[in-house]
Amino acid sequence: MPPMKDLFLAFGWFLAMGAGRLPLILLWRLGALLGWALYWLPNESRRVTQINISLCFPQLSEQEQRQLVKQSLIEDGRLLLELLFLWSQPPKQLLDKVVSVEGEELFTEALAKNRGVLIALPHLGAWELAAVYCAQFPGLTALYKPGRIDFINERIKALRQRAGMQLFATDKVGVKALFKALKEGAPVIILPDQVPPKGTGELVDFCGEPAYCTKLYSRLAQVSQAPTLLLLVTRDIGSRGFRIQIRPISNEIYSSDLQTSIACLNQSLESAIRQLPEQYLWNYKRFTSRPSGLPKVYKK
Repeated sequence: MPPMKDLFLAFGWFLAMGAGRLPLILLWRLGALLGWALYWLPNESRRVTQINISLCFPQLSEQEQRQLVKQSLIEDGRLLLELLFLWSQPPKQLLDKVVSVEGEELFTEALAKNRGVLIALPHLGAWELAAVYCAQFPGLTALYKPGRIDFINERIKALRQRAGMQLFATDKVGVKALFKALKEGAPVIILPDQVPPKGTGELVDFCGEPAYCTKLYSRLAQVSQAPTLLLLVTRDIGSRGFRIQIRPISNEIYSSDLQTSIACLNQSLESAIRQLPEQYLWNYKRFTSRPSGLPKVYKK
């Protein structure tokens, strides 16, 4: 008989996938209620969101910052329940929820060059849906960071790969797989706004604050000379679906100077984030590594 822990995990997973079969608009409404609770009750997500928004939006009044914190936490609640929907529905039904795609010609034109396509995907909106959309194009490859629970890892990895994406762990083997995919003319997804492992990043301004940023996207661009694109997937409550935007990234991304290249990428990310700031993942501790002399912003 399986250990009790495995039985509880299996039962919890069964319930979660069952909940994912509910209508998307209902999950969004339930998620909004969860977000309200996150805003009114003391918790770590609210604390980190408040810190990040005060750092990145100093021009806003205290009342405007509080409003953005509330909106952000509501979107976080929607995101959490939305993930159940994205993981439990077949890829075709998910693509049916895409109400518009802006800039798709940039993607197809880039693929036609046969040098691969380097896609920057920030933690904005429903980024999990990006893999389903991009997997329509053969060879899609991405990295992932395994969590602590093997049972959950295996199932989420399988769900992410079901549309055709190849996933590799964030190690040397994974990085080699990205270079190989680009060489073969395939698209590659990088989430460029995570704090990279020590020794693999550079301190560069992000939303007006010094942040430890990955060098991987810039290195891939420099070596492969693949076309570079920014991909955004945002939720549109009014249409009960998702909107996809594909934008070019400035040629400065190919600069041999890493600071210039990463700054170029960050400017593209920041421009997108400031257009829809409430859907960005502000509860992530993005500014953990700071220059000496600056205070640790998340220290209690």
